[in-house]
Amino acid sequence: MALFLNRSAGLGQWYGIDDSEGNAKRVMLFGTALLTAIDILLKKDLFKPDNSEIRNTPMILGQFLNFVHDMKEMCTANEDGWKRTVLERADTHGINPFMISLDHVINEIRKG
Repeated sequence: MALFLNRSAGLGQWYGIDDSEGNAKRVMLFGTALLTAIDILLKKDLFKPDNSEIRNTPMILGQFLNFVHDMKEMCTANEDGWKRTVLERADTHGINPFMISLDHVINEIRKG
């Protein structure tokens, strides 16, 4: 899902929607889905940077955070703290979200 959201063909549809409240609700659903997935991975001891059956966890987190961060200007109420929660859980487990040019996104999320 993270790769789908970040492909250029898919973004045009998101940016073309003139419904900031609806977009905000969809972004919150992405956050809920991501935190639920992280909780499941934690329970199964699969949320770790190395030696996990789940590959590319840092890239997947980076893809999600990048997409949602790009949506912030369009959404009126898309922040409920879940992006910071994702980063806190990643930090706790030694996972560094990765994506080309993602550093500025992570810094903005950490600042709040």
